[in-house]
This record gives sequence, C-alpha cells and structure tokens, in this order.
Amino acid sequence: MLRRHRQIRTQIHQLVDACLIALSFWLAYQLRANPAIIEQFDLPEVAPFKTFAWFYLILIFATPLVLESQGFYDQPILGSRTATLWALFRGCLFTTLGLIIGLFYYRLYIARSVPIWFGIISFGLLYLKDELIRLRYQSKLSQSQYQRRFILVGTSEETDRMRKE
Repeated sequence: MLRRHRQIRTQIHQLVDACLIALSFWLAYQLRANPAIIEQFDLPEVAPFKTFAWFYLILIFATPLVLESQGFYDQPILGSRTATLWALFRGCLFTTLGLIIGLFYYRLYIARSVPIWFGIISFGLLYLKDELIRLRYQSKLSQSQYQRRFILVGTSEETDRMRKE
C-alpha cells in the first residue's frame, strides 16, 4: 500500500511539473516577445507562438521523463537539498539542451534567449514547488499526521506498564 501511495504521489508531482514546464516555456516566450523589451533592446520580432505549439507539447511530455531519469523523483521528501538541487539542475540542463537541439534540428527559428530563459525559469519554478512541499511536510500539522498512534487495551496495570515502555 505504501508503494502504491508513493507511485501516486510521484505521478501527481510529474503532472504538476509538466504544468510548470509549460508555464516556464510560455513565460520565456512572452518575456522575449514583449514589445517593451523588443523596443528597449532593439531586437527583431519573434515568430508567433503557434509555430512552436507542437514542440511545446513534446516538451511537456518529455520533461518529467528527463527529471525521472536524473533521479529527481527518487529523492526523499525531507532529504538533502543539495542532492535535490543537483538532480533538478541536471534535469533542467538536459531539457534545455534538448530544446535547443530540437529547435535546431527542425529549423525552428526562435530567439536564442527563449531556451536560456526557459531553463532558468523552469529551474526556479520547480525549485520553488519543491521548497513549498518541503515547508508543508515540515509543519507541525503534517508531522503529527505521520506519528504512530497506538490503542492500548487491557487492565490498568498493563496499560501503565506499556506507557512506561
């Protein structure tokens, strides 16, 4: 039962991470396509977002697989932050490199800053999600949920002896 609970929790995390990856790519694109930024830095216009929609869907499905291959979902909930950060960094780096290679291979011309911003934003959002989950599990309410409880049934002498033990 505990193994099934862990699998369901991992699948929920993967779904949330896929949504955060989608949000990251969209934010990176919107940041680069912002008219104020284009005017401020005298940059060329960006192709419309619908040009990258199919690639966007592939990215959403591939990123949780990359994160899983890097061991991001195998970390304990309250485990080492450095191990979690390292697995997250590798996953985001490989996803960003895959995005760049895929865009180059299919000759989709997007601004060079979009994949870079995507990697930074996705790392930040996934790390923020991980920290919020860590804070939730460290709260007193959550800790009391994981404490073992016993029901002592017996005579008063037996229950007093068990309480002392």
